[in-house]
Amino acid sequence: MTTGKTVIFAIAMCIASLGIGCAPPYAVIEQATVAPLEGATSFAVLDVDTTALARDRRSDREVLAGKGYVDGPREISRSFAAHLRLQAAREGVAEIHRDPEAAHFVIRPRLERMEPGHVDLVTRLPSRVSLLVSIEDRRGYVFETIRVQSSTDVELGRVLARETHDRDLRELARGVAVYLADRTRQSPHPASW
Repeated sequence: MTTGKTVIFAIAMCIASLGIGCAPPYAVIEQATVAPLEGATSFAVLDVDTTALARDRRSDREVLAGKGYVDGPREISRSFAAHLRLQAAREGVAEIHRDPEAAHFVIRPRLERMEPGHVDLVTRLPSRVSLLVSIEDRRGYVFETIRVQSSTDVELGRVLARETHDRDLRELARGVAVYLADRTRQSPHPASW
């Protein structure tokens, strides 16, 4: 009889483990009760606000230069926007461009954290990047806010912060694109059931 219970328990654990990793790649901070993004076909992505990266007497530009982004915030913004356009296309989301006047909604990304990670013979810490994203109308009214995070393993002998953070930016863009896809899909109309 014990083996039967063990088999049932094992099957239940296998089924439960299938749900692990199915969580969305974003965390909702604020979401409209109505669905203002439903059916939206055009989003404009603004430059990434990197001011939270400033440390001590170093500006965000200096901090980013130390991570390999010579052009600082503009380079981060261009990279994130390019990744977001690509990921949005893969998700079948609306057009992503730079002109707020030509868009239904505006995406305002704010970089909260950008740590390069560390690896040596004793420790191995992955990179950690966090982005707060608000989705607004053209006047700046915030409809929804999400947080996307990424963490990339750093390998010994391959510790270029820029390379690691580029992978993180791609993952952050994927999280935003998945959120936009989830929120812009038209729900089935009850009359068509």
